[in-house]
Amino acid sequence: MRVSALPRGYVKVAFSGTHGAGKTVAVEGAAEAARAAGLKVAVGPEVARGCPFPVNEEGTGSAQTWIMASQIAQEVVLEESGAQLVLLDRCVFDHVAYSRWLHKRGRMTAEELSFVESAALQWAAARPYTAIVFMQPAKPPEDDGFRSTNADFQREVHAILQCIYMELDIKKTVRLFVQTGSELELNMVLSAIVKEVTAFKPTHI
Repeated sequence: MRVSALPRGYVKVAFSGTHGAGKTVAVEGAAEAARAAGLKVAVGPEVARGCPFPVNEEGTGSAQTWIMASQIAQEVVLEESGAQLVLLDRCVFDHVAYSRWLHKRGRMTAEELSFVESAALQWAAARPYTAIVFMQPAKPPEDDGFRSTNADFQREVHAILQCIYMELDIKKTVRLFVQTGSELELNMVLSAIVKEVTAFKPTHI
């Protein structure tokens, strides 16, 4: 498993997946391991939690536009932070999946969906993810005071996201794309990423 640093001098890893798939815990674990290895790490939390509009099944085009714009803005700031490793709780393609779900149910217009999809594709081409770790949900979502606990919603978003990555032939788009559903697999992926970044010792330019 090889992970190459981007020309700008950092490695950007996004943890992708439907809600309740364990992304936040994985990001926290990766950050802890990387810092213990002496790396400078920047972490991007889930931007949707700061959205001023309704989300989950009640989301709208306004919400998804705000979320996409905020995701890109967050990544710009972290990429320019001087960190060697940028860890993200979601990537732009996650927001496309939720947008498709909402559009299918009449909560987003075709034009709003097209904007979100175009923004995601253009951003991913302009500032590629070094790696995307696609997390598989192992259990129904738990109530954390924010995300929906609707298991059908969770499964449907996961299926849409799987289709998106297939459509994109994502393995040709990012340097490393890994689907993981177990703690052992995840730990192996995280160890490999930290090892590669540590060996390369990228410096921000």
